Amino acid sequence: GIIISGWLMKKKKPQSGPKSMLSSKYQKRWFELTAAHLAYARDPKELNQDGIELFHMAGLSSVQRVEDTRIEMRFTERLLRVKANSPSEAARWHAAIEKVLFESQAALEESGPLSRHQPAPVKKAPIVTAFTIEADSDSDEDNSPQHYNSRQVQGRNQQQQKQQQQQEDIRVTP
Repeated sequence: GIIISGWLMKKKKPQSGPKSMLSSKYQKRWFELTAAHLAYARDPKELNQDGIELFHMAGLSSVQRVEDTRIEMRFTERLLRVKANSPSEAARWHAAIEKVLFESQAALEESGPLSRHQPAPVKKAPIVTAFTIEADSDSDEDNSPQHYNSRQVQGRNQQQQKQQQQQEDIRVTP
């Protein structure tokens, strides 16, 4: 669920060029913090749509109050700077973000030595494909269709490779 939500002023991403150092524009955005994500959009209704800015809290390495109303969050992707309307609003956001950061770090320490930015490994099931091989009608052999799946073919290929290796070993042995 949502831990905290509301309007904050987000500092624009730095632009390249001679004016980049002088640019300090803030944009009003609706923010929502959950245990897993920090998301923002121009309007609260947009948060249920594609194209929103989404930061994974597992990628948050630090959060700090810079001034009475300003907060900086260092994510894997970028440094996010926001400004609240009041010091008390900034304190609420800072405390909520810090709590999520603390809890995610504690959970990672309990889970083991995985890197904090590395997702848990995903087990992939083998893909099995079924297919039929039909004999060429010009041959004298039995022309009935042969049904295989990819595991059978892979097993057959491995057996053939072993036989070839054994034959090569026999040839090499004096």
